[in-house]
Amino acid sequence: PDGTVKLLDDANGILIGASIEPPHIARTVPFPLGARLVMYTDGLVEGRDRPIDEGIHEAATHLCAIPPHLEPGQVIDSLVAALGATTADDDVAVLVVEHHHPATS
Repeated sequence: PDGTVKLLDDANGILIGASIEPPHIARTVPFPLGARLVMYTDGLVEGRDRPIDEGIHEAATHLCAIPPHLEPGQVIDSLVAALGATTADDDVAVLVVEHHHPATS
């Protein structure tokens, strides 16, 4: 919520919901109100001309600069465009989960 990005280095694996098999690693991290969890496939950050570590750094830098009022879909669009993933040679999947107050009536 404060604009910082924390990389979950040991969270590499199958995307949540992409498999019925249990994950290999179970871990918890703080997920405060207003935070976003951004999950993506390697096609977003890796390419023939960009090593994966460089792409992850570019993604993190871009996410730090995204205004907090953007909707998750806008975050995805912005991230995909910024990393040039619209012309990727690999498949690209991005999922953004946002922690917010439930709607009140």
